[in-house]
Amino acid sequence: MTLTNDALLPLIAGVVFGAAVLLPLLWRQRRRMRAVIAQSRRLEARAHTDALTGLASRAAFKEALRVALSRARRAGTPVAVLMVELEGLRAINQSFGSAAGDQLLRLVAERLGLGLRVEDQAARMSGACFAVLQDGGDQPEAAARMARRLASLLAAPYTLKGQPVPCGTVIGVVIGDPMETTADSMMRSAEEALARARAEGKGIAFLDPAMDVALQGRRQLEMELREAVALKAMTLHWQPVYALPGRQLLACEALLRWQHPTRGLLPAGDFMAIAEETGLIVPLCRWTLRAACREAAGWPVPLSVAVNISPAQFRHDDVVDAVQNALAASGLAPGRLELEVTEGLVARNTEMVLGQINGLRALGVKVVLDDFGAGAASLTHLVRFPLDRLKLDRGFTAELGTDARALAVTEAVCALSRRLGIEACASGVETEAELAQLAGLGFGRAQGFLLGRPQPSAALREMMQASAPWLPEATRIAAE
Repeated sequence: MTLTNDALLPLIAGVVFGAAVLLPLLWRQRRRMRAVIAQSRRLEARAHTDALTGLASRAAFKEALRVALSRARRAGTPVAVLMVELEGLRAINQSFGSAAGDQLLRLVAERLGLGLRVEDQAARMSGACFAVLQDGGDQPEAAARMARRLASLLAAPYTLKGQPVPCGTVIGVVIGDPMETTADSMMRSAEEALARARAEGKGIAFLDPAMDVALQGRRQLEMELREAVALKAMTLHWQPVYALPGRQLLACEALLRWQHPTRGLLPAGDFMAIAEETGLIVPLCRWTLRAACREAAGWPVPLSVAVNISPAQFRHDDVVDAVQNALAASGLAPGRLELEVTEGLVARNTEMVLGQINGLRALGVKVVLDDFGAGAASLTHLVRFPLDRLKLDRGFTAELGTDARALAVTEAVCALSRRLGIEACASGVETEAELAQLAGLGFGRAQGFLLGRPQPSAALREMMQASAPWLPEATRIAAE
C-alpha cells in the first residue's frame, strides 16, 4: 500500500511532535543517571578513603588485606599487619584545639608514607589509630624493621601552632599465615598486639611472645649501641691488601669492630643493620674515617688505607668536607686514602652522588667500587663515574673452581677494568688455587683470609715491620 502525501504529512508531524516531547525527557533522565553514578562513585571513594588524612579507610584496608592473603596463599608467603596508635591526641585537642589535632593526624599520615615501600598499604582505622599492611618480606625480621623505622619517624616532635609537640606511639605487630587466617581474624590479632604494647609499655609488641622476646633483645642491642657510639667505644681491625703476583703489601682496609661488654668483639655485620635503621650509621662512619686516617698517618710505612663509606653519608652528610677534615686533622696524604663505595650508591646515578665523588677525587683521594657484581651497577655507571679500582665480589672468588659462569664473569671483569684503565682487586681469597687463578687472570690486588685475617692495630704494626723488606720499592723509598 502506498501512502499519499495527505496521509504522510500527519504521520511525520506526529513523529516530530513525539520527538520534541520525548527528547527533553530522555535528556533529563540521562543527566539524572549521570548524577546518580557520580554520586555513587563519590560515596564509594569516600568509603575507601579517609577524608582527613587521605589514607585508605578501614573498609579499604580490610579489602586490601583480604586480597593480600589470597595472593599469599598462592605464593606461600606471610603477611604482616602493624597497628599504630598515636598517644596524647586527646590532650593535644584540649590544649591546642581540634583543628591542631586534625593537623597532627595529617602529619602522622605523611610520616607513615615516608616509612613505607610502594607495595605497602597504610590506613587510618579510627581516631588516632592507623594500620600498615606489609605484603611479603623476610618475616618476622621485615616487620620488626618496619616497626622500628615507623617508631623512629613518628617519635620526632611535631610543630603545631609554632610549637614543637612530642607524641608517643605504640605499635602492635602480627604475622599471619595465609593458610590459617582471615582478614578479620588478623585485624583482631593486630589489635590484641597493640593492646599488649599499650598495657606493657613496650612501644612495640608482637602478638607471638617468642617474636617479642627477639624484638626486645634487638631493642636492648640498639640502646647499647647508642651508648657505645656516644662514648666512642669502638675499635678498628685491619685486613691487609697485597699486590699480585708478588704478594707485596700495598694497603690495609679498616674494619669497624664493637667491643661489647658482654658479647665480646662484634663484627660490623652484627650491628650495621641497626645502625642504618636508627641513623647511627652516620656518626659511626665519621668516627671510622677519622680514626682510620689518624692511625694510618702514624704507620711505620706509608701504606694506603681503605675505608668504607656508607650511602647514608652521601644522603645525610657532606662527604667531601668530612674527608677533608679527617685528612687535615690527621696529616694523612690524600693519595694514601681509598674510599670504598657500594654498587647501590653508584646505581642511584644522581648528580649529587656524582658531584661528591668528583669532589673526593679532586682532593686526591682514590674511589673504589666495592663488591662489584653483587649489586645493581651497570656498565654505564662505570663509564660515567670516575673510579680508581673495582673490587670483585667475594662470591665470584669462592666459585672460581666450580662454576664456569663465575669464571667467565671474573675474566670479563678483569678485561673490562684493564680497558677502562681501572685496577681490579679480588676479595675473599681463601686458597692458593684461587690466588694463582686470579693472578693468572690479571688481577693486580687481592685480599682474603689466605693472605691475612682482620687484626688489631698492634698486630698490624708488627706485621708491617716484618714485611718491610717485601714492600714495593716506591713504598720503601717513601718510608725511608
